[in-house]
Amino acid sequence: MKEIGSEFWSNPLSQIGNQHLVRKWNGDIRYFLSGRTALYALLEDIAHTGNRKTAYLPSYCCHTMIEPFVRLGFPVDFYPVIFNGEQFQAEIDASHHCDVVLVMDYFGFTGDKYQYPPDALIIRDMTHVLLSESAVTDDADYLFASFRKWGAVAGAGAVCKNKGKFGDAVTLSPCNAEYIKKRNAAYQMKATYMAGASNDKSPYLTVFSEAEELLERDYIGYMADEASLTAASEALCEANAQLRRNNAVALIAGLEGLQLVHPVFPHLGANDVPLFVPVAVRAGKRDALRAHLIRNNVYCPVH
Repeated sequence: MKEIGSEFWSNPLSQIGNQHLVRKWNGDIRYFLSGRTALYALLEDIAHTGNRKTAYLPSYCCHTMIEPFVRLGFPVDFYPVIFNGEQFQAEIDASHHCDVVLVMDYFGFTGDKYQYPPDALIIRDMTHVLLSESAVTDDADYLFASFRKWGAVAGAGAVCKNKGKFGDAVTLSPCNAEYIKKRNAAYQMKATYMAGASNDKSPYLTVFSEAEELLERDYIGYMADEASLTAASEALCEANAQLRRNNAVALIAGLEGLQLVHPVFPHLGANDVPLFVPVAVRAGKRDALRAHLIRNNVYCPVH
């Protein structure tokens, strides 16, 4: 083990199939290249009715979640997401005029149901809570998720329409073979590095970067490939869920009493399976702490 964090790397797969994927989803499920691809597909399904739809999104989200709305011509407004010391609270204005509301829980720590604008379609991003047993799903018209956040999954995400079937408006294409090839090559190159057979990180970092540039330019309509779905099933299995809980318990306990750093979520709920254990850094020391960790081969992303 040469480092902690950064990108995943490939491991032998057990060929267990896809039985662990989206176990609690009950609707018309499709598997796509990424969470962004899945989101674009469900927005196509919504948009095919004709009129441009106004969207209401959380202020705390990735740009890749906003881009599909903009590309499909959805006017976008944002509702505030506030951290109250224990959880992220979405301050959704139920009187706000919109046709679509996007909601999400953060980092695997599950939140609550909300009061929504009347007649709005509800989209839930399930990416962070795929393994959390108490995750809310029954208030949404659509669910979607990226599996790539959970392991060495080259290209897989899912979308579910809870009422009815997806229409013909959804773009469908075979998997993005060039992207999948690059991503898998990078996973294998990092595995070689982690095993000690190489001391040079730059080749696999370059290939990961090239793969992400491909995805930025060309992500629409591609289906997931079978190998990625198998890798996702491995990453989302019950054994890994327990390992993540054990790791989270150890990390939260280890952070107790520190003055500079404190966990954003100081308690792990009985049904929570964290995607990350996010920490907040006091006194403007975040970048200095991150640099110190990098010098010690610990790579923590900034969210």
